[in-house]
Amino acid sequence: MPHRIHCILIDDDPAVLSPMQNILHQSAQFHVDKCFTSIDNALAYLQTHQPDLIISDIEFPQQDLAYYRLKEFPDDIPLCLISGYPVYVAQSYPFLRDKASTIGILTKPFTPALMQVLETLYNQYKQRQERQQQDSYQTEQLIRAANEHKLKLFKLKDNQSIVPVGIPIANIIMAFPNRTFRGLTVYCRYFPKPFVLPNTTLKECFEDIESRCPGLCIPIGRSGIANLLNVTTECDTIIHQNRNYATTKLSLPIPVRLQRDIKEKIQQFEKRLTQYKETKRQRQEELL
Repeated sequence: MPHRIHCILIDDDPAVLSPMQNILHQSAQFHVDKCFTSIDNALAYLQTHQPDLIISDIEFPQQDLAYYRLKEFPDDIPLCLISGYPVYVAQSYPFLRDKASTIGILTKPFTPALMQVLETLYNQYKQRQERQQQDSYQTEQLIRAANEHKLKLFKLKDNQSIVPVGIPIANIIMAFPNRTFRGLTVYCRYFPKPFVLPNTTLKECFEDIESRCPGLCIPIGRSGIANLLNVTTECDTIIHQNRNYATTKLSLPIPVRLQRDIKEKIQQFEKRLTQYKETKRQRQEELL
């Protein structure tokens, strides 16, 4: 038997709650656990209960409007608002953008057709959550691999001799062609001076990193390689995220033909990294 969507209903008008509850009870998808006529009572219930979905009216006479109190609703339970007044729908939009768990707004009266819309909104939310969890897991594995795998670089001594050093791939910022050594100059985090990688091309270096940490770095034409963990874009240039870095040489101009593609990749990775950090923060809070 498929899992039913357990929900709570919040509306100050019992004449609205009753027919909504009846429509949902007639479906095979939903189960109404509890009905509330005030936001405070619903929030008290949510302190000890975890429904799959919250359905709440927007306007509560003699109470705060629901969208003013969105931050009080749990972030891990999807929330759908309902309203019979378009003005409240428009007013609530800026608040809804900041509440990731809000899945939409439905208009009253609630009908069997809207129940189907509600189910679609809920399923889309769950699919987004699953994709984000998968992305977060993949990002975690990528960062772990980048910290475990080391690239064999060489430190240049004053007497022009070179000494091998193992640097985690996660610490690499950028690599540039170096004609003097017929290889590459590689800048890394925590080291103000660059390393060298003799007798290696950009293509060979990129393929080596890609084989161990797929998707971590991007080649910028024939100009260099950038590690997505440590760079961002500024105008039409890739720069190191830490503006206080000791060198001013850390910038890669993006060729015109590659600008749109490269910028999209960097923005997508930054978004992916932000989601991973947020998921990690939430997991840590749950453990506490």
